[in-house]
Amino acid sequence: MNEVLNMIDDLKKVKQKLVSGDTAGAIKLIDESVAYKEKEVKDFETWLEEEERLAASKMQSPSESQYDLPFPEGVR
Repeated sequence: MNEVLNMIDDLKKVKQKLVSGDTAGAIKLIDESVAYKEKEVKDFETWLEEEERLAASKMQSPSESQYDLPFPEGVR
């Protein structure tokens, strides 16, 4: 919910800049907001890839895992 409120606040700031004729300031605010959201997406994708990698490593079948078991007696 905070994200939505922050986005509304950002849009209000942009609107104020545009109404006052500060187009450059409005564009700067928009660019900053876009960059922030793109970073959030990139961070999420990085986290998701790491989670998928960890899940895949946990899902290895026992035949793919390494075991250090001694030979039974008399089998050498």
